[in-house]
Amino acid sequence: KLGLSLEQAHFFALFYSVIGFITPPVAPAAIVASQLARTSFVRTADKACKLCAMAIIIPFCFAYDSSLLGQFMNGPLMGILSLTVMAAILISLSSLLFRYALTKLSILETIIALVSVVGGMGYFLTRGNVIYALTSVSLLVILAVFQYVKARSEARDRILNTSQITAA
Repeated sequence: KLGLSLEQAHFFALFYSVIGFITPPVAPAAIVASQLARTSFVRTADKACKLCAMAIIIPFCFAYDSSLLGQFMNGPLMGILSLTVMAAILISLSSLLFRYALTKLSILETIIALVSVVGGMGYFLTRGNVIYALTSVSLLVILAVFQYVKARSEARDRILNTSQITAA
């Protein structure tokens, strides 16, 4: 009745059944992992939720765009665009949740990652508005450039500090 194909409905249910094994309130995998690691269940479940946040978004994107399941109804180019936007969402969201990509994210980089995620979700919620897709992917590229430059600078500083220490 919602207009989903059989594959979209089944994959939606499958993803959430798998995620339920990892995340609270039941989270049997997190219980076992916390006992094996001798850590708090709450801390383990918190980390599991952060790790699964990307997986929580994926089924909704399946429901809005069947090309993520290989059903290229709007053509292969739009399917490739959808896959690219989904990758941008996942990378930006994981960077945002952990506030780390190649280095620790600054406030500006965190905002860029947040807008990239929102833009990517806008692409799926509007069912293919290319402006949102370009926003999401271009902001991820900008974030990657910022992070690359910062990581290179930090590596150069470490090398210079090490060479000054050994010279003294």
